[in-house]
Amino acid sequence: MDVLCVLHDGDEYGICRWALADLARVAGAPVKLLQELIAKGVLKGADSEITAFIYTPRHGGKDGEPVTLIAAGAGPCWFSSRMVRDEYVRQRRGNTTRFTSEDQPPKRQPKPAPKPPIGERQGDGPSSSSSSSSSKNTPKPPRGGGDGGPEFARFYDAYPRKVGRPSAVKAFVKLDPDAALVDQMIAAIARQGLAQRCQRGETRFVPHPATWINDERWVSDEAEQPLDSDRPAWALEAGFNTRFDAENVDCTERNYKAFRDGKRLHSGDSQAESGVRA
Repeated sequence: MDVLCVLHDGDEYGICRWALADLARVAGAPVKLLQELIAKGVLKGADSEITAFIYTPRHGGKDGEPVTLIAAGAGPCWFSSRMVRDEYVRQRRGNTTRFTSEDQPPKRQPKPAPKPPIGERQGDGPSSSSSSSSSKNTPKPPRGGGDGGPEFARFYDAYPRKVGRPSAVKAFVKLDPDAALVDQMIAAIARQGLAQRCQRGETRFVPHPATWINDERWVSDEAEQPLDSDRPAWALEAGFNTRFDAENVDCTERNYKAFRDGKRLHSGDSQAESGVRA
């Protein structure tokens, strides 16, 4: 998860142009774990020459023109194909429904520094614009008001992870969806099985509602899946949900028989001691 956070916070969303060893060090993860992510197709790229990442969109059940999201060239370059693709979909959403060879992902431009500093008046001109121009720039109020209204209530009732409600309201009001879009969002929540994940104790794989809204997760049917390597048989047998939960209490593959139901057995338990020696 820390690796995905690094990709998420980079200058290029979903892309890191560091060597694999540097990426592992910044994420605080062993290189072996990153190699497992590469083997499972979660992390893609290379330290040297990289192949192009080409995405073929679909519209109306038909393939559109292929789009090169990452060009082939010299490394290092590591990326999450899902994050890069979703960023492209988010940028294109609402702009067009036709696929052409011109549909290339826009390049991010650095934001210029504000000149003059925000809040400072310059010169001796008027301190405010005319009433006609100010009326044209008046923002349209959101449909549901400042609290999201009944449409937010519908969304929040359907979303299984009840955390960060103020942030969720802020994200929902900024999105300002109509009833039809809220219907799509609720359908995507059910389709992605988020409630079932919470019931299985996999809450950490369910985003906060504000994150789900801001990332427009209803656009993609994919959901974050825990890796098989994160839930080895020895950790489950010892009563832990993931390998990380086990290692937090010093339970490893070598001594897991000294644990049961997620807790260490008493030292006098001969069965546990014999299991550890074995």
